[in-house]
Amino acid sequence: MKLGTFRGLTNGAYDEAGEALKASFLRAGAKFLRAAGKALAAKGFTEVEVHSNRGGVAVSGEVYGYFFRPGERVGAMVEVGTSCLSFPFCRMTDHVCVRYVWRCRREQGCHTPEGGNQWMHVEDDAFDSDELARVVAREVEAGQRRMSVPA
Repeated sequence: MKLGTFRGLTNGAYDEAGEALKASFLRAGAKFLRAAGKALAAKGFTEVEVHSNRGGVAVSGEVYGYFFRPGERVGAMVEVGTSCLSFPFCRMTDHVCVRYVWRCRREQGCHTPEGGNQWMHVEDDAFDSDELARVVAREVEAGQRRMSVPA
């Protein structure tokens, strides 16, 4: 599945049109992460949670998901959001970006280790959920190697 474009999204939801665009973005982002979750399920990541955060009127909000294999400590967190920055990993059309990290499961009262931010590259102005699943699975493998090294 491809994630569509949302021109004007970073202008905020100060009117009905902006609010409608923001709502559309959050729905599409959740659908995109659920599609990535289906592709990740084929790789054993069957524990999937997808959440939305609407944020305030001046922001686009974000959609994020957690993906784990049953019984494994290391999984992934993926966020679909926007940035006002123009670094190479945001689409120039709407500043949408996809960030992913490997992370350990949350444990009550403990720091949750996670890897450094990784950004999905945008070549053709479209994010692809199958490509996201491929790079996320690779990132989790790196996290598992990292966490297996004694501190």
